Formats: sequence, C-alpha cells, structure tokens
Amino acid sequence: MKRTRVATETTESEKDKSNVRIAYIHSVAARRGWEHGRKTSKSMSIEKIETGLRSILTVIFCYAIPSNLIVVQTILSSRELKTYNTLLYFVGIAIADTLAFLGYIQNAIWYPLLGVDIEIKYLVSCRIIAFFSRIGVQTSAFLLTIAGIDRCLLLYSKRWRLNYSRRPSITLGIMITIFILEIYFHFHVLIFKGGYEFTFNITGMNETLRRFSCRLIQNSNYLWFYTIFYYYAHLALYSVLPYVITTICNIFVLIKVFHKRKRIKTRTKETQKNVTLLIVIASTVYVLLTLPEVIFWKFIYTDNTPKYLRNLIAYCINIGLYINHSSTFPVLMITSSKFRQQFYTNMNTFLQCCSCTNNKIMPQSQNSKVSVSHIQSKIPVSAGDGGVRRIPTIQTMVLKENEVITLG
Repeated sequence: MKRTRVATETTESEKDKSNVRIAYIHSVAARRGWEHGRKTSKSMSIEKIETGLRSILTVIFCYAIPSNLIVVQTILSSRELKTYNTLLYFVGIAIADTLAFLGYIQNAIWYPLLGVDIEIKYLVSCRIIAFFSRIGVQTSAFLLTIAGIDRCLLLYSKRWRLNYSRRPSITLGIMITIFILEIYFHFHVLIFKGGYEFTFNITGMNETLRRFSCRLIQNSNYLWFYTIFYYYAHLALYSVLPYVITTICNIFVLIKVFHKRKRIKTRTKETQKNVTLLIVIASTVYVLLTLPEVIFWKFIYTDNTPKYLRNLIAYCINIGLYINHSSTFPVLMITSSKFRQQFYTNMNTFLQCCSCTNNKIMPQSQNSKVSVSHIQSKIPVSAGDGGVRRIPTIQTMVLKENEVITLG
C-alpha cells in the first residue's frame, strides 16, 4: 500500500510539474507573440509615419520648383524691380534653391513615388545628386549672407550707396562669380565620390561580385580631403558664417531703419523698410530651419541611435530644409508690395492671353467671303456719273448671318 501510495504521489507531482512546464511554455509563447505583435504594429505605425512624411516632401517639392521660377520671372520682367540689389540677389537665391531641389529629387520623387533609391543604386546619380544639392544649399546661404551685408552697407555707408546702389551689373557680376566659385569648390564630387566594393566572394566559384556604395571613397588622399577639409569647409560656409554674419547684419539694419528719432514717412522710406524686412525675415527663416540639421548630425547623432528614430528625425529635418528653400516666394509676397503688384500684373496678362487663345474667331468659310470687287460689280452705273461706276466709302464691313453691313 505504501508503495502504491508513493507511486501515485510521484505521478501526481510529475503531472503537476508537466502542467507547470506547459503553462510556462504557453506563457512564454504568448509573451513572445505579444512582443512580436507589438513590434509588428510598431513597425507598421512607423512605416505609416514615414510614408506621410515622404508625401509632405513630395508636395513641397512640387510647389517649390514652380514658385522659385515664378520669382525669377516676376523680378526679371520688371524694370523697376531689377534695379534693387536685394531683389536681384533673391533671383540668384531662387535659382540656387531650384538646383538644391534637383539634388533633393531622390527623397521627394523617386523613392516615394517609384520606390527606387537611385542615389545608392547608380554611380552617376549618386554624384549628380550630391553635386547639385551641395551647390544649391551653399550658394543659397552665401547669396543670402551677401544680400544682408549689401543691405547693411547701403544703410550705413553713403559712399557705397552712391557708387553701388541700383547697379544691376555689379550685382549680377557678384552672383555669377559666386556660382562659378561654388561649381569649382564642389566639382570634385563629380569625379571621386562613390565607388565599387569587391568584397563578396562566392564560395566554390572563382568569381567576385562587386557592389556599389555611394559613401565609398577609394582614393586615400581624397578621403582625407573629403573627411577633414571639405566637410568642415562646407559646414562653415553653409552654417557657421551665414548664421553669425546674418545675425549681426540684421541687428544693425533693424537699429538703423526703426530708429525712434526718424518719424518722417515717405514712399521711399517705406520701400526701404519693406526691403529690409525682406532680408530680416528671409535670414531668420534660414537660421531657424537649417539649424536643427547641424545640431543633430554634428552633436546628437551617434551609431547607437535606433534606425527608425534616425529615419524619422532625418525626414523632419528634410521637411525644414525643403520649406527653407521654397520660402522665397511667400516671403516676397508678404513683404514686398511692388513684387505683389508685378506678380498680379503678370498673372492678369497670362490669363488674358489664355482667354484670347480660347476665344479666337473661327475663320469664315469660303461661301461667306465677300470681296470689294464683287460689291463694286453689283453697283449700277448711272448716267449722271458720266458712265463711271461710283465707289462708296466703306470703312468697315461686318458679316453677320450672310448679310453685308456697311458702316461709313
């Protein structure tokens, strides 16, 4: 009896242990399934957020290119607007922003709409995208900085105002020089950036696969130049110097224009105030929208940053950069009344041309044409006229429902 009792107790304890094991296994499986479901739902939500951010980039891109071209056309179509140095600098800024968006076409058009990452797939696209984006953003920042310096000198230096104010040729020469220097400064990207890695060996076969990498730099001397000199030079020309110079110029410009003792309001002074506000607002927008990029990539980003967080922050930073490079048109519309007037004039002219082309009078058929010689042949010859057919004076003939109406 004791043996049977001990045997039954052992079997019951084994059953209890097995039940505990089964329950533990079920709990672990449930926990793993819950964690997997949570990760799946989290990844799906992150993908939805990234899709929404990419859609925002596409919308901004589709708006920015036409708006920048409208800025160029509106200013260059007016003789008066072309005489302002500041507005001519904004023509150059709009052109530079358009070049920057040609570099942004990968994140705004190709990947969201077609699902193809051409920047990391092809060597030519990698170099062209890097070249245009860096030329665009750096030239835009540089021209905005020079516009602020020019505005400050016009307000404080009488000699500069007399010699260089309203001299479009000098402004155009400065802009062309800056574009040439920027092309020369970034031209090496078209030659050395990107390359192919020959690291993937197929086992059992005497064959080597090559893989393209846009971040690869094969030339060791160029690698030092790119990572040490070029990176910090681009950081200084795109971020540090424009931030410092535009801030100093804005302070001096605001002190000069909005001085309390100058209460006299004239039309010229109001125009100068509008141009000054244009410079201040544009430079402030530039600093606020481009500063997060420098702070994140230089001081916050590390290799331990999660990939999803890095992608989300990168998309948000790109949205700020896109807005910065598409803000020229709305800033001009808000601050410059003469730009608004010229834009409305151009729009009215364009709409009138469209309405004229849509409402063209259809050419009349051959049966409805009435020639002057045919009318003259129908006029009878009177005896009092000496046998000469008298021709009436016809100023205008209007054909209406196959009737000839003579006026005059």
